[in-house]
Amino acid sequence: MAITMDWANDAHTIIYYTVNGRWSWDDLQAVVKHAHAMIDGVNRPVDSIVDLRKGLGLPAGPMWHGRRLAAGRHPNSGCMVLLGAPLYVKTLFDTMRRVNPSTVKRVRFANSPEEAYTLLAVAEPVGTSRGLALMTVAAETANLLAYPD
Repeated sequence: MAITMDWANDAHTIIYYTVNGRWSWDDLQAVVKHAHAMIDGVNRPVDSIVDLRKGLGLPAGPMWHGRRLAAGRHPNSGCMVLLGAPLYVKTLFDTMRRVNPSTVKRVRFANSPEEAYTLLAVAEPVGTSRGLALMTVAAETANLLAYPD
C-alpha cells in the first residue's frame, strides 16, 4: 500500500503516516477515513506525523485536493508535521498559507523524526494561547532549520 498509518505511541495521541513511492488522492482519502475512525475512538485531540521521505511526488491537483482535505479535517485533529517534505511541497504549503491561512495553520515541517516529535511535544492542545505561542516558536525554529540562510 502506498500510504500506511498507525498509532505512534501507546497513549494514542499521535498517528504516524508513512508514504511509500507513488500514491494517489484515493489512497490518501482511504487512509484519512481510517484515521478519522481511530480518532473517534479516543475522544481527544490527535496530532499526526506524515513521513514523506520515501514518497515520490504529488498527484495532480494538490491545491484543490488540499483544500478539500482541510475542509474535511476531523474536529479532534491536532497539529500535523510533514517529515522530510521536499522544497516544492513546502512551497505549495507556503502558497496555501498566503491564500487561505486557516487551511494550513496547524501544519509544520521537520527534517527528522526527532524534530517532528519535538515540534509536537512543545505544542499544547490546539486553541490555547500558550500552545499557539509555543507552536509558533517551534515552527520558526523548524523553518530556520529547513531554510538556513
